[in-house]
Amino acid sequence: LTRYLLEVLRGPEGAYQRTFRDALEEEASVRHNHAMLPALDAYFGGHYFRKYYGLSEAESWIRDAGRLFESQEAAFKTECDATAYESTASLPLAVLYALSEPDYAFLSNGTTARAVDRFIGCTDNRFELSGNGDVYPAFPTSLLLMANWYYRDGRYQWVVDKRRETHRERDFGKSLRYHIDGAVEPIEPVDMIGTRCFPVDPEFYRHWGGPEEIPDERRFDKISFRADFDPDAQYLLLDGLQMGSHGHDDVNAIIRFTDHDRVFLVDDSYSEGPNLKDHNAVTVFRDGLRGEVPKAAELLDLADLGRIGIRSQRVLRAK
Repeated sequence: LTRYLLEVLRGPEGAYQRTFRDALEEEASVRHNHAMLPALDAYFGGHYFRKYYGLSEAESWIRDAGRLFESQEAAFKTECDATAYESTASLPLAVLYALSEPDYAFLSNGTTARAVDRFIGCTDNRFELSGNGDVYPAFPTSLLLMANWYYRDGRYQWVVDKRRETHRERDFGKSLRYHIDGAVEPIEPVDMIGTRCFPVDPEFYRHWGGPEEIPDERRFDKISFRADFDPDAQYLLLDGLQMGSHGHDDVNAIIRFTDHDRVFLVDDSYSEGPNLKDHNAVTVFRDGLRGEVPKAAELLDLADLGRIGIRSQRVLRAK
C-alpha cells in the first residue's frame, strides 16, 4: 500500500499533476479546485513520507503546496463563480490546508468567514443553496461545520440545524469533520435579513479582468433580499458577475426567487444552459444580433426600507 501511495504521488495524479504544476507557473491570485486537490496530495503525502521515511523529495512537495495556497490566503473567492463549486469543491480545500498548516491565515484573518457569510446569503428560505453558474445538488454543510468549529459562531450552527430539519436524509452523515453540535448556542443570522450586498473579492475581479471603469465601491458579487428566514417569506438573489471558472452569462440576472415555500424563479443549470437567454435576465438584441455579455454589473443605489428593499444597477457595454 505504501509503495502504491508513493507511486501515485510521484505520478501525474499526485504531486506532478499537470493542472497543479501549470498553476505554479502562473502569477495567479485565486486558485482552482483542480489545482488545490493535487496540492493537498503533495502536502499530506509529503509530510507522511518525510516523517516516516525521510524522503528527500517530500520537502519540495510540501513547499510547492504552500506556494499554490499562498495566493489564496487573503482571497474569499476562488477562480469559480459557481456557488456549488465554490462552497463544496474549492474553498473547503483551502480551509483544510489552513487547519493543517499553522502559518496559513485563511481562517484567522477572517477570509473564510467572509466567504461563509456570502453562502448564507445565497441560501434561500427553504434552506437550499441558490445556484449560479454550473450547478449540481450541493449545500456547504462541511464548510459551515468547519467554520463553526473554528469561529464558534452560533449563526453557522443555526443554519446547519435548519438544514438538518428540512433535509434530514441528504447531507448529514457525510464529511462531518469538526462536527461540534451543542458546543455553540444556535443564533439566527438576523444580519442576513433585509437587503444585503456581498462585495466581489478584489483578487477574483482582477484575475478575470473585471471592468476597470466600475469603481471599487460599486462592484458586487451577489445581492440578497430576504423578509426573514420563514419558508413562507420572500427571498430573492441577484447576480453581479459574468466571469470565472464554471460561470455562466448570468450577470444582472435573478438567481432565485422564493415565496410561500415555493421556488418561482430558479437558475440551476450546467452545460445545458450557460447563455444569457437561459437565465432570468433581459437579453438585448439589435439587428438580430446580441453583443458580448459584460463581465460585471455596476451597483448605483441600494436601500433597505424595512418592508421593501430597492436597488439600482446597470451593465455597461462590453469593450
